[in-house]
Amino acid sequence: MEKKQILVLSSEGHIPNENEFPGDLVFKKWTPGLFKLIPPNSPFSYILFWLAHYMKIFRNKSYCAYYIEIDNKSASSVVCIPSLFIWPFMNKNDIQTKNSFTPPKYRGQGFGYALRRHTLKEFYNEGRTLWCLIHSDNLPSLAVNKKAGMVVKGYYKVKKKVLFFINIGSVVSINE
Repeated sequence: MEKKQILVLSSEGHIPNENEFPGDLVFKKWTPGLFKLIPPNSPFSYILFWLAHYMKIFRNKSYCAYYIEIDNKSASSVVCIPSLFIWPFMNKNDIQTKNSFTPPKYRGQGFGYALRRHTLKEFYNEGRTLWCLIHSDNLPSLAVNKKAGMVVKGYYKVKKKVLFFINIGSVVSINE
């Protein structure tokens, strides 16, 4: 049985008000730099995104990460990847979120939800679409994204492999 990934679109959801989050949450933004190669809570392989950013392979310049910091530690993080040729369903200014992570000690406290809403607001204010690919069996991540206002748009299927780590895919709509 083929494992499907659900494609989720954000722009149809409610965007948070400024006062929706507790005042003591500290939202921070990571951007790539000469010595800032890998976003918070991300594996070493994300250095490839740093290279894509500086080689101008992405279709826009919005490669970044957002995270919530508590006691100088990341309580939740998400990486924002600009549109890329391997995701043909994305428009030039779209963003895909990847590597959403909340360490076990911070789970169940609403940090993932608050961070997702914050990220949605950042890009919604610029009139952009935020996408997220989630394995259909990842129920906690799916629930957080739906609660934050993202809606399921269809399934993502791999059409062909370009290299061992790069797949070109397509969206199969569930509304057809």
